[in-house]
This record gives sequence, structure tokens and C-alpha cells, in this order.
Amino acid sequence: MAANPKSTVMTLAEFEEFAALPANRDRRLEFIDGEMIELVSNEISGHLTLLLSSLITIYVTQHDLGYTTSAESGFRIGNNDFIPDCAFIAKATREKPIGETWITVVPDLVVEVKSPTDSFSGLVNKVGHYLAAGVKQVWVVLPDKRRLDVYTQDDHHSFTVGETVTGGDVLPGFALHIADLFAKLS
Repeated sequence: MAANPKSTVMTLAEFEEFAALPANRDRRLEFIDGEMIELVSNEISGHLTLLLSSLITIYVTQHDLGYTTSAESGFRIGNNDFIPDCAFIAKATREKPIGETWITVVPDLVVEVKSPTDSFSGLVNKVGHYLAAGVKQVWVVLPDKRRLDVYTQDDHHSFTVGETVTGGDVLPGFALHIADLFAKLS
């Protein structure tokens, strides 16, 4: 999801206090490198987020691999609070959701879908945080380029229409044709 170009510098404690206010409970707020960032989306990024999240969730459920979270769930990674568009937590990492407000376990896979107000450098910064925390794969969807980038600890690969992304060791057997991901946008 997109980061609002207007951000506010504060401490983690100030962020948590602000986010807990009744007026802010329905807002999607992240806290990255000392800045509060409000997430916004549009129809294209919303469609791609739901489609990819659904495909991953169905696969994970059918193969009893663990569980997924949606863009409604936040992760506390270090002194940052992230709200990825989708995340997968393998059974070996955590058996089931336990109800944390900010999930403290590191997900195995994170998906971020670029919205029009996102900067590519901001997404790459998030990728760096995720990988440094131990996320095994980070998928960044770039709608305008019809591309899905996969980042791992030692590799980065871009998949475009005509190619197929797989889940590798994180989602064994999962495969998605990039053309199918962007089919409704053609």
C-alpha cells in the first residue's frame, strides 16, 4: 500500500499513543525509521492486493502450511511497525494466530503492492528492513510495470508477463503466471 507523502517524525511510544486514539483506530498507520506514515490505496493496488492475498491464502490453507495475514494486520519489526499487504507465517514459525495487536513474529513471506503515491525507494527501504529481520522472501508488485520483484537474503529477481513466479522453499509448489496476476488490467 502507499505511503502518504506527508509523514510525521515521532518516537515509537508517541506513535502508539497517537494510533490508539479513537479517531485514529480506523486509519492504517505504519511507523518506519521514526516516521508515522499513513497508508493509502487505489482501485488497482486494492485489486492486486486482494487477488494475490487470496491466491496465497487458498494455497496455504489447502496445503496446511501455516496462515496468512491481510493488510489489516501489523508487524512490529525492531522499532518499526509495518502493515504489509499480505504476509505468510509458516507453521514452523508459529502454529496459529495468537491475537497480538502488533504481531511480533517475523513472517516468512511479505507482499507489498505499490500504490501511485508509493516511492520505489520507500518500498526498497521496507524490503531492507524485512530481510534484515529475517523475512525469507519479499514480493513487491509494481502494477505500472506489470512486474513482480522477489527479494531474498542473497538474490533479487524480476518476473514479468510471460514468466511464472514460484514460492520456492517458502511456499513449495506454489506457482503464479504473472500474466494471470495482471489479466484484469490489460
